[in-house]
This record gives sequence, structure tokens and C-alpha cells, in this order.
Amino acid sequence: RANVAGAHLDREMAAVRRTLVAHDLAARVTDAYGRVLVATATGLSAAAAETSALADRELAGHRRDAGLVTDADVLQIDIAVSQAREQQIVAAADERIARAQLNQLMGDPLGDAFVLDPVGAPATVDLTNLAALEAEALAHRPEVALAALQAQRAGAVQTAARAAFFPQVAV
Repeated sequence: RANVAGAHLDREMAAVRRTLVAHDLAARVTDAYGRVLVATATGLSAAAAETSALADRELAGHRRDAGLVTDADVLQIDIAVSQAREQQIVAAADERIARAQLNQLMGDPLGDAFVLDPVGAPATVDLTNLAALEAEALAHRPEVALAALQAQRAGAVQTAARAAFFPQVAV
């Protein structure tokens, strides 16, 4: 009986481990999705910075031609343009990497392109009752359920080991 109970506990532990894997996958997909959104926003920001720097460069060129600024001032703005382009290149690379990781997690080909929906409003959590939040977390965390099942499994193994010392009758 103890071995049968242990086998049932093993099956329940496998189900809990499957839930753990699902939770881990969901967290990794959420993280990759967020990195794609951040990289996309960084690319847009870098493009806007480049546009602004190019406008400043044009203005500085006109001011230099008028004798109001020196070549050093124009070169300094050229550096800002180059930095904005560098940010665009890095953001594009980061976005490609994040998209490939997201595709890998979703099981899609790494080169597939897709359009992301923007992130919705975050959920609000009432933080005034921390004891209730802790109790809810303990009740729904698969790690806690797995630990309880492992303790029960250890008890079943102990019972089976004790049963081995009992006298046996064979017919």
C-alpha cells in the first residue's frame, strides 16, 4: 500500500513539476516580450535623436557659413549625430536578438517577424493586507505544493521501509 501511495504521489509531483515548467516558460516569454518592446522603443527614440541631431547639424553648418560658430562646434554636433546612429544600430541589434529569443520560446522560426501589441494597463494590487497576499501566494505557488508532496512521498517511503521488517505470510 505504501508503494502504491508513493506512486500516486510521484504522479502528482510530476503534474506539479509540469506546472512549474509552464510558469517558467510564461515568465521567460513575458521577459522576452518586454525586451522586444524596450528595444523597439529605444530604436524609435534613437531615430528621433538622430533626426534632431541632423537638424542641429544643418543649423550649425549655416551658422558656421555665416561666421557665428567654428568648425569645432560643427564637429561636436557631428559626434552627436554619430552617437545617435550608433544607438540606432545597437537598438536594432537588440531588437533582432530579443525577437529571435521570443520566437524560440514560442516555437516559431527564429527569423519570423511579427507585430507586437502594446502593453496594457498594469494590474492593481491592494498592498494593505500583506498577510492575505502571502497566504494566497503560498496557496497557489507550485513550489509549495511540490515541497508538500515531497514530504508526503518521504513518509510513504519510510512506511514502505518499515513494512519490509514486518513478518510476511506466503501461501
